[in-house]
Amino acid sequence: MKKITFLTFILMLPSLYLIGQNFEFYICPGICHSNMTELKGFQSDRLRAMGVPGEITDNFPATLCFTGEPRLKFNKFSVGIQYSYASTGSRVSYSDYSGVLNLDLISSSHKIGPSLAFSAYNFPHMNINLDINTPLIFTKVTKKDYKEINGESTSIKSDYYSRSIGIQPAAEITYSLSFIIIGLRAGYLLDTGAALYEKHNRGVYLRNMTSSIVHSNWTGYKIDFILGFLLSKYK
Repeated sequence: MKKITFLTFILMLPSLYLIGQNFEFYICPGICHSNMTELKGFQSDRLRAMGVPGEITDNFPATLCFTGEPRLKFNKFSVGIQYSYASTGSRVSYSDYSGVLNLDLISSSHKIGPSLAFSAYNFPHMNINLDINTPLIFTKVTKKDYKEINGESTSIKSDYYSRSIGIQPAAEITYSLSFIIIGLRAGYLLDTGAALYEKHNRGVYLRNMTSSIVHSNWTGYKIDFILGFLLSKYK
């Protein structure tokens, strides 16, 4: 799925290049935070079931994310294809003189979809835009249990996947100088969420302590630091 996502992103570039006025490419490192409500509940259940006084040392904190976006800019709006990657996780941990117990969930996402930006204010070198992005969200959650007792260790790992649809409104401000564009974008992603299933057995789902199916959900805020390049300009 990662290869298909990347290939789709690359194949879109020539199509965007052949039409329109200004062609821009954005590279955006950023910070994103996701609610992950059901996965947090799953970790809380595992903490209660440990039978020892463990703790949740990480619980899907805000993390670094990366976005790439080719854009075709017209007079009052621009269209593009936006791809982004993010990864975060949670750990339930306990340790004493006899050993260590770590229960990890590592969640990563690949998001790709069309984007549309409307120009709200234009100045000689500065633009303020209102954006909307509607990505397909491909999620992978790795469940890893590590136990070490009296020097002997065991590790069990299983992977779960989901596919969902999101919508992300955002506002951005950019400043352009020659062919360089810098700026800041703030948005909020709404994810429909989806059931997490095993890759080779879609009838097997990640379930909590009450046997309810656990869903992925990347709903949350995202702040991007924009570095863009003007690649061509048509007269």
